[in-house]
Amino acid sequence: MDIGSTYYRQAAEPCDHRVLRSIDSQMKKQKWYTAQTVERRYRYTPLPKAGGHKTYFDRYFADIEKEFSNVIETFRRLNTERCEVVATLYSACEDLQGDDPWVSDERIVCEVLTNWHESKKRIPREHWENALKWMRQNGFVPATMRQSGETS
Repeated sequence: MDIGSTYYRQAAEPCDHRVLRSIDSQMKKQKWYTAQTVERRYRYTPLPKAGGHKTYFDRYFADIEKEFSNVIETFRRLNTERCEVVATLYSACEDLQGDDPWVSDERIVCEVLTNWHESKKRIPREHWENALKWMRQNGFVPATMRQSGETS
């Protein structure tokens, strides 16, 4: 989904901290939700006006609501490391593709393990490879990969 963010390569994941802080600040200001880190997980805790965001969400994101809900429901069940792996692989796929959607899995995994943060190496190569297969099976690959077929 294109929601207007610019993601940067971080130790734990690709992230746009500026946008995230802005969203968190506005949700707290409106008394909808507050962001908290609990046991190394990022969680939103409801505030007195929780749910009030729905009007604004519908106004600006109604066309991607189904896709957005699918992402939330799918990733809420995954642990933090699996979310990190998928987000990193997705970003690496996009970075490598440019005008060529035929990027091999090997090249994607090598990109992550050699050109991202050193901490990515703590995760075994097999996990990265399996995650790419899972992403493809569940439709969590960049649109150009879905249009061009599998990479291998």
